[in-house]
Amino acid sequence: MLLGDFNFHIDNPTCKQASDFLDLLDTLNLTQHVHSPTHSHGHTLDLVCSTGISIHHLSTTNLYISDHLAVTFNVNPPTTPPPHPPTPPLPHSEKRQITFRNLKSISPQDLSASLSTTLTASPPSPSAKLPDLINYYNNTLSSCLDQLAPLKTKTVSFRHSAPWYTSELHKMKSHKRQLERLYRKTGLTVHLQTYTDHLHLYRTALKSARSSYYSNLINSGSNNQKVLFSTVKKLLHPIDNTSITFTPEKCNSFLSSF
Repeated sequence: MLLGDFNFHIDNPTCKQASDFLDLLDTLNLTQHVHSPTHSHGHTLDLVCSTGISIHHLSTTNLYISDHLAVTFNVNPPTTPPPHPPTPPLPHSEKRQITFRNLKSISPQDLSASLSTTLTASPPSPSAKLPDLINYYNNTLSSCLDQLAPLKTKTVSFRHSAPWYTSELHKMKSHKRQLERLYRKTGLTVHLQTYTDHLHLYRTALKSARSSYYSNLINSGSNNQKVLFSTVKKLLHPIDNTSITFTPEKCNSFLSSF
């Protein structure tokens, strides 16, 4: 709700300031409810504007203590449910434990020697049936892998994707990496051209997806000023993660630079 003495001649259709002010109210989805004179000179200066709130029985009364009339009205404030505890924001990145083998470190000669040693030490039984031979095959390879490329554990950070990043964009990014590896492997001009063309398509798709997401977000929030201004703020004023801690070393380094 917005109310008070705005000192605009709302009743005068030729007043440019009043016309601009009413356009601004309409842009912010605010309704102006006073349509009668509120001043002794006959102008409408005292306004009651609201959005999402019902105004009833609005009237003006001369209390003879001012050159302005008193504006009275009834309002039904919207009932709101009890506030819920805020949902903690998702971390920008989360750490996970992954397990992997360095298969690229295995040379064919080492693998052949390891298999020969294992097969010589414990050959399969001549009477073994097919399931037993399959188990023997799997166990032998697993033993060689554990010897040549043992399992390692590493902590890595997984970043959350942007809300507008779709599965189609993820597929295009994977294909882009494949084309890049192919070009680096062969060095052929035709592979470079294919990679360059796909890179251009991928960048165009990124811009289009981001623009569409924020356009829909702004259009859907046009009636909700809080969502609208929050979206615009994120676009125009990104979060500043720069440290605000200043030390003598930082100040001296800044001084020396300039």
